[in-house]
Amino acid sequence: MKKYKIIQLPSISALLRVDDNTFIPYNMSDPDYIEYAAWTVDGNTPDISTSLSDQMTLALRKTDLDTNSIYYEFIGNRATDYSMADEDALAYKEAGFSGPVPESVLSWAATNEVTPRQAAEAVLLIASQWRTAQEDIRRERLFRKKQIRIATSTQGIEDALSSWKTFVIGIRQHLNALQLYKYS
Repeated sequence: MKKYKIIQLPSISALLRVDDNTFIPYNMSDPDYIEYAAWTVDGNTPDISTSLSDQMTLALRKTDLDTNSIYYEFIGNRATDYSMADEDALAYKEAGFSGPVPESVLSWAATNEVTPRQAAEAVLLIASQWRTAQEDIRRERLFRKKQIRIATSTQGIEDALSSWKTFVIGIRQHLNALQLYKYS
């Protein structure tokens, strides 16, 4: 028989299927959640966990999911595409903006009605700004995960999550201000 538990922190909670350690979204269209709902209709009740270990697991997962969400919001599944454009633009710049223009630079130039040189320079600027943001995200994520791992209380975990949430809001505002999406 399957078993479920709800992991709770003051600021967030999550449903966990214990058998395979799978977090299940609170979403009535999700098949795993439908299965859970049927399980409760059959008279079963999930365990409620406020153990520090479970809370740490939940908080660590939250930081990773937030990071994935930021990446998806600003670059979607186009990381390879952007890396290629960055590499092509750099190679074109290193060639003194002469010779054959890489297709990724040409397409950006045509779309934005600029010269290939302007396109390459814009791609490099955007790539630099995104790389800086990624470094900031990684540094903050790893620092907050360390705080979560060494927390000795629920409040310590909540403090790390609160700082993380403030960072996430700030980095999203920063990335929106850069308007990186205009160049994709």
